[in-house]
Amino acid sequence: MARKTVVIDTETGEVIGEKKRKKGRSGCKLHYDFGSEKGLFMTVWKVIGGAMCKGKIFRSEKQQKESAVKTAKSGMEYVTVTLVFEKPLSSPVIMHGIFDLESKRAMFPQQNMIANPRANNGGYFGKRYSKKFKPRK
Repeated sequence: MARKTVVIDTETGEVIGEKKRKKGRSGCKLHYDFGSEKGLFMTVWKVIGGAMCKGKIFRSEKQQKESAVKTAKSGMEYVTVTLVFEKPLSSPVIMHGIFDLESKRAMFPQQNMIANPRANNGGYFGKRYSKKFKPRK
């Protein structure tokens, strides 16, 4: 169901009309950043086929034992992360990806997915749209 916003004329105080805001289809929240005492932790959600799917992004114990920060050729500093994505009435899907320390985004290149907590309206979790992406065969 779409949310409604009432538009009021500032001079007369009359109600002019209503605006409907589109309901979100995905979201992402960064609870604990990398380097905090509790460690990196993000939650994501996405509506797929009318069903609410939820996931958790974190660093596993094995990933925490590895060297903390890696640097890519482009100069991006990142750490490896794990995503456990749960769909209703099915087994959880486990994906491995990277977390960009500067932009605070988690990327999963094999599935072409991205989790961005800084996007408008509660973050974004879904496909990463890029002209350079070529699916693996």
